[in-house]
Amino acid sequence: MSYYDLKISGKDVKRFVRNLYKMHINLYNIKYLDKSVIIHVNKLDYLKIKKIKTIYDIEIVKYYGVAKYNNFFNKYKLIFSITLVFFILFIGLTNIIFDISIKNDNKELKELVSSALEDYGLKKYKFCVSFDKKEEIKKKILDKYNDKLEWIEIKRSGTKYIIELEERKEIDN
Repeated sequence: MSYYDLKISGKDVKRFVRNLYKMHINLYNIKYLDKSVIIHVNKLDYLKIKKIKTIYDIEIVKYYGVAKYNNFFNKYKLIFSITLVFFILFIGLTNIIFDISIKNDNKELKELVSSALEDYGLKKYKFCVSFDKKEEIKKKILDKYNDKLEWIEIKRSGTKYIIELEERKEIDN
């Protein structure tokens, strides 16, 4: 349930409080000040007070219960929205691959592996793949180029994939 502390200011606030009692509005913790009064009311009674046409200034001083959280969220809605957008953007950008580096001296082998990686969906400016998918890609490349590749390793370092290759050496008899 929501509760409010209301500050009612005006000429004769005691008379206004008496009128509220007559209207069957529940008032709690009444504190009289110089030309104002602070009262604690629930949400339904606050809505009744709000409907009354009066010359008194009625202002919410403090919120309690659900109203406190609603007020807090409404007050900082823009900050929450911007934070959420930046968080989603951050997560999205950290899961995109911006560079693929193949470490090997053989240019022909680099070209073969690079084209194979693109065929299997591992290329720049795409989302990074899961570990299982990465292992599957490694296995497929090794099976496809079994005569040229001895070993392949695909490592993710931030937003970059580093591919390490070992060329298969043929033994001459």
